[in-house]
Amino acid sequence: MQIDETIDSMSARERILKKIREALTHAPVTSPDGVDLERNVYSPIKNSPEEDFAEKFIAAGGAFLYCENAREAVETFSELVKVRQWEGKIFCKDPDVADLLDLAEVAYGGKAVDAVVKSVVFCGCRYLIAQDGSVVWNNASAGRRAMAQADDVVFVASVEQVMPDFRTAVRLMKEGKEKMPSMISRWTGMPCFFDIDGESMTGCGPRNVFLILIDNL
Repeated sequence: MQIDETIDSMSARERILKKIREALTHAPVTSPDGVDLERNVYSPIKNSPEEDFAEKFIAAGGAFLYCENAREAVETFSELVKVRQWEGKIFCKDPDVADLLDLAEVAYGGKAVDAVVKSVVFCGCRYLIAQDGSVVWNNASAGRRAMAQADDVVFVASVEQVMPDFRTAVRLMKEGKEKMPSMISRWTGMPCFFDIDGESMTGCGPRNVFLILIDNL
């Protein structure tokens, strides 16, 4: 009896697979004619790239801080660390950002183990995207582990790094003299997770993201 049921089950499975194969064989071929792959899917920016980036970055949940020069940035670093009580919690392996932290007399760790035990990450950026307020950086600036585990992330960039769109940023990276990094990361908005009841819950990723934009760097 069991043998007959097994045969019937296999026959039913073969019939289903046969119908699937026939459907795939006679499936209509969709034509991509008329699709403009070069057309920008985002709306054009309305103001200057810097203004549009700041607006979109804040709308995505980031905290935006503008500094006129490096000296003002150093003062901002010092004040931010005191107000947020980040003393002894900072990880930074970006040499340019580390120089500013040194000038601000802010202690930080740059070893691999610090990426695990420190809860605040300071890092540089490759580009800032005005179209959607996103931040582009590479693995050398901070690393995946630090970004995934940090409670707070502070990006540091100059006005010259603001690009109108992501396509422009990628093109400039390809055309640049430096070798393309092994990994390019992009932050666009705060991580948001919900439980089965629809309640917001803490997930992987930073709870707070800051961007210090420096002019005349």
